[in-house]
Amino acid sequence: MREEHGLQVFNSSGDLILDVTDRFTRVLGEFDTGYVNGSIEDINLLEGIPWCYCYIPSQTGINQRRPISITFSGSTLTWNFDDARKSQTNTVSFKVIYGVM
Repeated sequence: MREEHGLQVFNSSGDLILDVTDRFTRVLGEFDTGYVNGSIEDINLLEGIPWCYCYIPSQTGINQRRPISITFSGSTLTWNFDDARKSQTNTVSFKVIYGVM
């Protein structure tokens, strides 16, 4: 018999409101992109399905930013700023939190 592991949450009436037994999300790290394209290597990205969350820590320069795209390939996370707006100076750095599930 296979033993199941996971998380179950019940409300005050005893009703099951969350039942997760297959995957949990794990945060591997976070970094600032700076103002140019780049990449990072993290061997732990090979341990699951990679994900990321990007945000601008403050609203300063929000109208002057260039869109960013993030891709994963093996153990590499790569970010690129939109080249269509290359003439526009990217005045903000994005914060990226990444992990696997």
